[in-house]
Amino acid sequence: MRDSLKVYIACNMKKYANLNGKTVFDFCTDEAVLEEVLPFIPSGVDRDQYLKDYWAENPAQHAFSFIDLAEEIKDEELSRQAERQFAKDLSEYFNE
Repeated sequence: MRDSLKVYIACNMKKYANLNGKTVFDFCTDEAVLEEVLPFIPSGVDRDQYLKDYWAENPAQHAFSFIDLAEEIKDEELSRQAERQFAKDLSEYFNE
């Protein structure tokens, strides 16, 4: 893991309250990591607006973005918090 990412994680990764109002961008600035955890974004669209709309319409996918980030950076607490805070959305997703 890059040193700059380790420092960023150490300083910022423990702010898990209200993940619904946050995105993976609040926890990570490393473009290589973000590339791994973000959904496909069509070319020619505003990335931030697309993700805001996408996650608002697909809350389980919002949760998966945190879970994927947590797996990528080895942060079990972020994964637990995402699963806890999005439990209803994840349950609905898996029971569709």
